[in-house]
Amino acid sequence: MNIKKNQLIRVLIIMIIGMLIFTSCSSTQEPSPSDPSLLTKEEDSTDVIKETEVQQSEDYGAKGAALKTEYTLEEMMRYAIEDEYLAYAEYELIINEMNITKPFSNIIKAEATHIGYMEDLYETYELELPNIDPSQHIILPESINYAYLAGVEAEIINIAMYERFLEQDLPEDVRNVFEQLKEGSESHLQAFKKNVR
Repeated sequence: MNIKKNQLIRVLIIMIIGMLIFTSCSSTQEPSPSDPSLLTKEEDSTDVIKETEVQQSEDYGAKGAALKTEYTLEEMMRYAIEDEYLAYAEYELIINEMNITKPFSNIIKAEATHIGYMEDLYETYELELPNIDPSQHIILPESINYAYLAGVEAEIINIAMYERFLEQDLPEDVRNVFEQLKEGSESHLQAFKKNVR
């Protein structure tokens, strides 16, 4: 009973975060950071994230997974590979547009490896890879500090997704991959946190 209650609380928290992010991206005002105390003196909460001209779908990646409590194996795999592609695309955009290297340059290599693990699972289970276009879901942060904050937020949501997936009845090979991806995201989270000013 307590486990289900804890799961429900976690899902509700993730849903609220997802809705706040989705709402902020669809409004004309700039969203405010998750933790205003992390801002530098030069930065203002009104210019946290510069939205690219795209529409975001709720049912995509870790944010989409947060809207559910039960999943098929194929759904878990789709959400996982979408989120790994999303992280890769967003970190690539930040590197190219903001001329940032570490930790993004190291983390993007890990994201490519994560994508490879997921593609291998698709091949093992003879599933067709979904048509993934992360460009419809990425945003460009307004400053370097907000790029780190965006990384922190993305990794927290990603970790929560894998925690929910690991509570499901999974084949051993899928469980192993999800555990590796969760551990990778925990490492990325620490790297981003160290750089937030």
